[in-house]
Amino acid sequence: MQKAQASLEFITTYGWALMMILLGLAAIAYLGFSNTDRLLPDSCQTGTEFACEEFQLVDNAGKGRAQLMLRNNLGHQAEVRLQAKSLTTEEEIPCDPPSPPPPVLMQNGETLEFTCDFLTTVFTPGQREELGLNIVHNKIASTRTHNVQGTISGAVQ
Repeated sequence: MQKAQASLEFITTYGWALMMILLGLAAIAYLGFSNTDRLLPDSCQTGTEFACEEFQLVDNAGKGRAQLMLRNNLGHQAEVRLQAKSLTTEEEIPCDPPSPPPPVLMQNGETLEFTCDFLTTVFTPGQREELGLNIVHNKIASTRTHNVQGTISGAVQ
């Protein structure tokens, strides 16, 4: 009878401990502490040739829109085209400055705003989105193009 009593006490004691651990994990998951997306910082990373000064991901009437400010750090003026790609839906689109139409001429040190309006990619406010950037540039008198890759990661506003 003592062996049965000892095994029952063992199961009861550690059963309660296991139940408390599971209850704690359930509370953490329910309250959202396990959601690491909101703990990650927003970031815009490009090569040194172009600095990403500022960016914003917004819901534009049910479609996704990315707005970013790029500064030319090439050391010379260049013709610039920007493309964005949603890493969730694989949709790739050109991004346009307000005017003139691309390719846009950027002076050395100049900062321009580019807007990327997605056609099918939906941004949900509060969710995180990741975009790939491809900046294609060339010198004014040259036909040789260069690519600079970048990424944007942030919460949709």
